[in-house]
Amino acid sequence: MKTRHEFHGLPTGLGRESRGMPRIPGLGLVQIRALRVLLLGLALLGLVPVGSAQWVTQTLQLQNGWNAVHLRVQPFPASCDQLFSNTPVTQVFRYNARMMATQFGTDPTQPWKRPDEWLVWVPSGDELAYVRTLVNVVGGTAYLIKSTNAWTLTLKGRPAIPRFNWVPGQPNLVGFQLTPIVDSRPTFANFFRYEPAVDGAPSFDKTNIVQIGLNLETTNLTPQTAFRKIDPDVAYWIRAQAPSDFIGPVRISTTDPEGLAYGTRMNELELRLLNACDSNPAPVVVTLRHVISEAPPADAPPLAGTVPLLYADRTATNWIWRPWPIDQSQNWSLTNGQLLSLRLAINRSAMSPPAETNALWQSLLRLSADGGAYAHIPLSAACDSGTDQLAAFPYGLWVGQANINEVSCARFSTNSSGEEATVSLRKRFLMVA
Repeated sequence: MKTRHEFHGLPTGLGRESRGMPRIPGLGLVQIRALRVLLLGLALLGLVPVGSAQWVTQTLQLQNGWNAVHLRVQPFPASCDQLFSNTPVTQVFRYNARMMATQFGTDPTQPWKRPDEWLVWVPSGDELAYVRTLVNVVGGTAYLIKSTNAWTLTLKGRPAIPRFNWVPGQPNLVGFQLTPIVDSRPTFANFFRYEPAVDGAPSFDKTNIVQIGLNLETTNLTPQTAFRKIDPDVAYWIRAQAPSDFIGPVRISTTDPEGLAYGTRMNELELRLLNACDSNPAPVVVTLRHVISEAPPADAPPLAGTVPLLYADRTATNWIWRPWPIDQSQNWSLTNGQLLSLRLAINRSAMSPPAETNALWQSLLRLSADGGAYAHIPLSAACDSGTDQLAAFPYGLWVGQANINEVSCARFSTNSSGEEATVSLRKRFLMVA
């Protein structure tokens, strides 16, 4: 079941979009040029943050033609000009449609959708380079990459924590982070089985899930969802029926979008894992394993060692900090909608000042779960320039609570201008400090 026609916003044929000129609503040519100058200026001034990173490598086998790919890492460097320099890649498109939920048309209950929007990169020497709107590659997103030859694209970078907001009522160009074990990957039907916002059921009269071919032809996978498995390196057109942030059976939340970054001052951070299935009667078993990082690329912060990770273990009476060494796994069983909050800290007494001042302790938490879910959570910590990094963990201000059931107080007499008696108030107080 194939067609050579476009499938909602896909750049096809020899038209304006396929030559690197996507329609950007609300921006004229002068504004596009100004936007390009601004983005390039920020990059040159170093205002685009590099951040810390813990390293993994993703390898994509590009074919001659268009390739719909899903990036699981934030490449380093992120610049398209650097990533695709001296390669057979001639065009890169990013589908950038988003939903503006704060606006509405005639019905305030219906969210206002932004028009479809493509961001595009072409080499600087291309005749259409003046309309380039894609400067950096963003991990965790989907791209259309045109290559003139079969070629291996190797990307080393920080793992991207899975996040996605579906635009309802239209196809979304999206990919998923799944296990590298092919036999353990889920089918489309099973993956979306407990998510009502996305219909993954097999159907011969719908086009809910579509694959993109080398010539931008489309193959309707909807009739095959019961046996077609999801490839984590591939991006698909998938239609959402309602707003959703579903990206798999387990939702990962960290305060910092880059992962658990302790820096020089943070001692404890929280990692939250949610069973995101709406109606799954069976619990989801989640496994976290502390694993080493790959060697950093050139110009990235050097590797001082693996993060001296600690986890808070709840006993019958209190919390105890226990080490979480490399290659140790822990398992949890999460029921439908259950949220697991993990208190994770670092042992700064194990972090001596490194030989290279910008070196970071770096490692990863590898998550695997039922349904083929798979992701890496970056961990990083830096040595403080002062002396407190050598103190035993945890140092600084403690926060706790005390239960009080009796308070003594003095009664003051205005007649004698002195203390008259001492009484006890037997009430229960809770003091938090």
